[in-house]
Amino acid sequence: MAQKDKTRSAFDKYGWFIFALLIVFEYLIFRSFVVNEIAPFYPTSHDQTSYLQMTYRLYDLMLKEGVFAGLRNALSQPAATGMFMPIQGALFFMLAGASRLSALTTNFIYFALLQFFVILTARSIWRGWTWPAIATGFILGLGTPFFGVGDLTDYRMDFLALCLFGIVISTVVASRVFEERRWALLGGVLAGFLILLRFLTAVYLAGIYGFVLGFLLVRYWMKKQPKESLARMKNLLWSGASSLIIAVPFLVNNRQAIFNYYVVNHFLNSEKAVRAAEQGVNSLFGHLAFYPISLLKHIGIVGLFLIALLGIAAIASRYGKNHTYRPEVHLPVGETLAFLGASVVIPIVMLTADMSKSPIVVSIVLIPLLWGIIIIAFQLCTTPKVGGSSGFDQRIISIFAALALAAGLIHYTINMTDRRPLYDRRADADTIKAMYLDIGNYAERQGLKTVNVFFATETLDFFGPQVFVTIYYEEEHRLIDADLMVGGVANTPSFKNIEPLLRKSSFVVVDGMLGRTSLLFPFDKAMAANLPQIKALLDKQFVRFGSYYAFGRSIDVYVKRGTTPSDKP
Repeated sequence: MAQKDKTRSAFDKYGWFIFALLIVFEYLIFRSFVVNEIAPFYPTSHDQTSYLQMTYRLYDLMLKEGVFAGLRNALSQPAATGMFMPIQGALFFMLAGASRLSALTTNFIYFALLQFFVILTARSIWRGWTWPAIATGFILGLGTPFFGVGDLTDYRMDFLALCLFGIVISTVVASRVFEERRWALLGGVLAGFLILLRFLTAVYLAGIYGFVLGFLLVRYWMKKQPKESLARMKNLLWSGASSLIIAVPFLVNNRQAIFNYYVVNHFLNSEKAVRAAEQGVNSLFGHLAFYPISLLKHIGIVGLFLIALLGIAAIASRYGKNHTYRPEVHLPVGETLAFLGASVVIPIVMLTADMSKSPIVVSIVLIPLLWGIIIIAFQLCTTPKVGGSSGFDQRIISIFAALALAAGLIHYTINMTDRRPLYDRRADADTIKAMYLDIGNYAERQGLKTVNVFFATETLDFFGPQVFVTIYYEEEHRLIDADLMVGGVANTPSFKNIEPLLRKSSFVVVDGMLGRTSLLFPFDKAMAANLPQIKALLDKQFVRFGSYYAFGRSIDVYVKRGTTPSDKP
């Protein structure tokens, strides 16, 4: 009879309670960090301001016209990258109120659910708490939650997609790679919502499911466990069908927006080259190595250290003296590693094929990579048959589990109590906030129903329409009806294109450093080239609203003449 894992006695009784305490601890320091380091400042990086603006607008509509009217509106709007994020954010606001903390709490909820599903899956495989503790330590030790962009405190879909993709992968592992139908169906339903969250994941999932189906077909034709392979194929098809039922109607409805964003922007127009240049990618080797290198950064120093240490612990336990532990393992190792390998390689290959590069998106493969590492380590632990069954020195792995969990907690705590860069630039950040509040309050006093703002400036993260709307809503709890005009990074407008926009604008924002520094984006270069003509028109039709100084640059804001009887704001 296999000897009972001695670590189970305490953990079986208190394991889930300890996990609940762990999540509470994680949330308390997460909340403190957001309140002190994130929420007081403007939202950095352009993408999260877009998502915040969409979520605040949807929530405001729900308050005015009802939840169902808001949902109908959200579902009818064209979406290019995904549609579920603002919907879930607005619904959560109905419970917790609209704020940056509430928005980012949705990130934490996904993070907590990821840990729950990983632990649940590990428990179903090994029937103990040693390996779940290792997995949790790895998750807390990753670099992605504290990456700076697309992380736990950045309101964009990347971190949510990482967590939900990781949950889907975990359900498939728990299903013994589609052996158990209930887990397979759950994975399919969650995969459907993952696609609604980020449309691009439909391509990843199609490739992964297609690979596994082919793998099982080969096994069936080779008559290797044909009944089991056939049952797995049926469950895989049920899982895929459940995700398609959820996602396909919305993919079809948004097909034009998806085509314009992913095909036109990423393959046909010049923006792909701009995005590659932004990341310093200018060679074939740079394109091929970009995502593997980015993945190492997402794993992080602590994660890489734990991986190396797990390998050492696994080998040491295999050759240890105390081979008394005989684990109960419920996992088809070959099929599982093939599935996990496809879940890592296929997204990376598809991302690499896209010339446009982002260091954030590859984080989505972290959880299948984590599962693969843990399962391979377990296989390393298992010695050749000793006394009729395989076993290993459990004491070594138990010690590593404790170290991994402690290292992960320390890593999480240090990063969640560290200072963010804007804290030391509080005066500059406050100036940016004051500028947008001045514009919004003045527009409201003058009864402007629509506030057109033209940003004749560099594409820095504190300039832009979404920053204006987001800051004003968070500070004043009023939604600006803003038709805001700004060019895309790859646009090169001439003054002939710019002039009509200027004439329609209520405000114009000009960066004093424009044209004086090296500029990366074509839009910035075009603005610098057209600056003399822009200023000539401003002198004729606008008056200076105010001058602000932040981040080593002067920022001039102009308001159109005739806004007030005296022409003076």
